[in-house]
Amino acid sequence: MEPLRGGKLVKQVPQEVLNIIAQSRFQQSPVEFALRFLYNRPEVTCVLSGMSSMEQVKQNIEFASQEHINTLDAQELKLYDQARAIYKSRLKINCTDCGYCLPCPQGIPISFIFELYNDAYMYDAIEESRMFYNKFIKPENQADKCSECGQCEEKCPQKIEIIKELKTVHERLK
Repeated sequence: MEPLRGGKLVKQVPQEVLNIIAQSRFQQSPVEFALRFLYNRPEVTCVLSGMSSMEQVKQNIEFASQEHINTLDAQELKLYDQARAIYKSRLKINCTDCGYCLPCPQGIPISFIFELYNDAYMYDAIEESRMFYNKFIKPENQADKCSECGQCEEKCPQKIEIIKELKTVHERLK
């Protein structure tokens, strides 16, 4: 489900990832590159990909109707590892969304805010993340409302400096 991360993996693909896709022996779009990885795996029997137009529905049906199981060789799979490494290198905060930092006494949705921040850099989506931050997080629950109580940091298994990171995120997304 959501193999394209809500379209984020294919909307604004970093040039470095496009270069990797171009190295594939398949002539393919970023959508096909992502879906091919899943369809290559024999244990995957169903892929639920969101589509927002009839054209996307037709393209996905056409692609899914082809045989893809075990079509990627070791060299092709290395390309996926390279693409994954590029995205991971763009990660700003190593939050796994475990939720241990919650609930925040100030009602700050810490992991969601960190996800927006990471998405901004991983997918070149700063404006989209800024819009979500300001539209979906009430002003009284935004990152600048952190009281610095430290409860979240005590519980964080990743040892993230949450208080510091919330300040940085708010400055970048406000």
